[in-house]
Amino acid sequence: FEGELDLIEMYNDKQVEYEQIFGESYNLMVAERGWPFMKMHQYEDAKYWATRGIESDRDWQKSLGYNVLCATSGEQGNREDSLNYCEGALKHAYESGTGITIDASNACNAAFGVFDFEKAERYAVAATQANDGSTVSAWINLLYITLSRGQGESAVSAMQGMQDALAGEDPDMRSQKRADVD
Repeated sequence: FEGELDLIEMYNDKQVEYEQIFGESYNLMVAERGWPFMKMHQYEDAKYWATRGIESDRDWQKSLGYNVLCATSGEQGNREDSLNYCEGALKHAYESGTGITIDASNACNAAFGVFDFEKAERYAVAATQANDGSTVSAWINLLYITLSRGQGESAVSAMQGMQDALAGEDPDMRSQKRADVD
């Protein structure tokens, strides 16, 4: 993960250089730094970079920042905070029109963590309907919810949705999710 941080730093240094030479560059990586810090259990550093991303004027950085905070809070066992940040990411996704499937799926997982099954179901349904990313995980969550409630017909419907979503995946992604589906 330190190597990942080094690569981000090299990339950002190059972008500063391009800005100086050409007057323009690609966007700097800010919130991306949060993931490797989280994986190294350096949570305060992860939160710092996530917050910097949220404070930026770029939608991708805001989204990534919220998701880093969501994951970091979850890693630290702060389930309520994790849900709040996941919901912040989802709210941002709705406002900006980006990444609803992933953010709704993450919010669903966080809602499970605080035993708020109504929210979990609402977010799982939102993820399955968004059509802007893989919905397999959301269908799996919806399947868990319907099975735990003893809703056989809904569970069969969720299973079919999961199978359809998996069939629509690229082969390499299908292989990654096969174990979860099985």
